[in-house]
Amino acid sequence: VLCRDRGGRHACCGAGRGRSPVLIQAVAGLALVGAFGGALSAALAVPAEREAALVTLLVTASGLSFGGIGAAFWGLVAGGAMWLLRPRH
Repeated sequence: VLCRDRGGRHACCGAGRGRSPVLIQAVAGLALVGAFGGALSAALAVPAEREAALVTLLVTASGLSFGGIGAAFWGLVAGGAMWLLRPRH
């Protein structure tokens, strides 16, 4: 969706009026820090499943792409394999 008016300014987000897109992205990123921290805390809460959660996060965050399939898929595969192969108590 284009949000430019005839003057070349962004009518929807104000990016053409002195507001830097980098600043907007930085503020949005800071707003997500709390949500990310809560999700990470919940994922690591169960000690028996901690390794699988970390492997899922690390493979997904690595940006691994193999065979045209993205990192999100491979992260789930790696984390699922770790969870299935973990020792049962």
